[in-house]
Amino acid sequence: MPEGKVWAVQGTINPDKSAKTNKENDASAGQKVVKIKSFGSRPSFRESTREAIPITKEQDRRHIVAWQTMHERLVMAVNGKTVEYAARLLALSKDPTGKVGKYKVPEPTTEDGIYTQGRAYLADQFNAEHNLFAGGSAENQEKGRKFGQAMRKVKAAIESGNREEFENQIVIVEKNWFDPDPSGNKAGFKNMVSMTIRSLRRQFDAAKARGGTK
Repeated sequence: MPEGKVWAVQGTINPDKSAKTNKENDASAGQKVVKIKSFGSRPSFRESTREAIPITKEQDRRHIVAWQTMHERLVMAVNGKTVEYAARLLALSKDPTGKVGKYKVPEPTTEDGIYTQGRAYLADQFNAEHNLFAGGSAENQEKGRKFGQAMRKVKAAIESGNREEFENQIVIVEKNWFDPDPSGNKAGFKNMVSMTIRSLRRQFDAAKARGGTK
């Protein structure tokens, strides 16, 4: 620089890279794989549901389409997918009134956000009045017991690749996942059971392709 001259230099030698880094981190987070195998235990019935579906001493509030169906379907829909995909799925999911947008995952999208909104979605489904009726508690508990046993065997058959056991037990699962309203006034969630059974079959086939033992 010539003596006595002052040069004005514009710009920075080390520009702030935080904005770019944050964008890259957000994009990377969106591609993380969801590893949610459970959205927790059954929700509680809300007071509004208790009032809408009153029961006597020997009755339960019974789901036409079982809670386990709702839960398994959501788990299989998001587990193993990217958080970005799972967030889009939840954002497009309908609440019991048929509206979309209630379960939008806040940004930045994270697995915790998927879990929280998934829980909210399942709680609404659990309390959906068109999927509930008052029925005998003893029968309800027996159906639950049979389902529980069969579902554990289905999961074991998926792990082992035992198709015969899978086919035997999936029939029991499907039968106990649907509990029709005796009055015929309520249909429950249409097609949810059949869609979930198909997803379990795909899960079995995928596990078998990876190296089932039988």
